[in-house]
Amino acid sequence: MSALINWIDDRKKSTNVLVVFLVLTHASAFLFSNVSWIALIAVIASIVCPFAIFLVWVVDSPWIDKLLGRRWTSALIVGTIVVYGMFANTFASDLINGLFKVDPTHFTVTSIFLTTVYLLVGVFQPFVMFPVWLTFLLLAGVLIPLLLLMGSNKQAFKHVGFVLLAIWLVSASTQSLGLLKYHLPLLAERVALASDFNENYRCTAKWDVQVDKVVFLNDGHVLAHVQGTRKYEILPCEPR
Repeated sequence: MSALINWIDDRKKSTNVLVVFLVLTHASAFLFSNVSWIALIAVIASIVCPFAIFLVWVVDSPWIDKLLGRRWTSALIVGTIVVYGMFANTFASDLINGLFKVDPTHFTVTSIFLTTVYLLVGVFQPFVMFPVWLTFLLLAGVLIPLLLLMGSNKQAFKHVGFVLLAIWLVSASTQSLGLLKYHLPLLAERVALASDFNENYRCTAKWDVQVDKVVFLNDGHVLAHVQGTRKYEILPCEPR
C-alpha cells in the first residue's frame, strides 16, 4: 500500500506507470490481434491514460493550488465549470433528442454519461490533444535531427526514442478519441438500453411489434424498443 501511495504522490512515477501501462496494452493488442477484448482495453487505455497524465501535470500542480487560493480566480474556475455544464448538458440533450426524439429528462443515466464524456470529446480532444499532436508533427522534423547532433550517440538515440514514443502515444490517443466521438451515438444508445429503459412493465395495450424494453413517458405512453432492432416507437401503455 505504501508503494502505491508513493507513486501516486510522485508525478514522474505516476506518469511512468501510466505510460508503461499504455505501451503494454498496445503491445498486447498487437501480439493478440484476434482477441477483441484486449483491443478494447488498448483503446480505452489510449483515452484514459493521456487524460490521467494531463490531470497529474496540470490539475495536480502548484499553480492550480495558487489559483484556488485566491477568491477571484477560484470564482472564475467555478464559473468555467458552470459554463462547461451548460455546454455539456446541451450536447447530451441534443444527442438524446437525435436518438430517441423524446424529452431527455427521461434518460438520467445516459445524460450523466454524455455530460462526462463531453469532457473528453468536447474539451480534451480539441483543446489539448489535437494541439499537442499538431505541435509534435510540426516540430518532429526539426527536433529529431537536433537531438541526434546533441550529446553522445546513446543519449541522442535515447532522446529520439522518447520523442517518437511521445508522438506515437499522442497519435494513438487522438485516434482513440476520434473513434469514441464517432461511435458515441451507438454507445449512448447502449447505455440507455442498459440503464434508462425498463424491461419490467405492466402495459396491457396491444402492440403490433415485439417490445423488450420501454421508457415511461408522462402522457400514459411509453417509448418502446423494438426487440432485435435499433428502432423505437411511442406506444400506448394502459397499465393494469
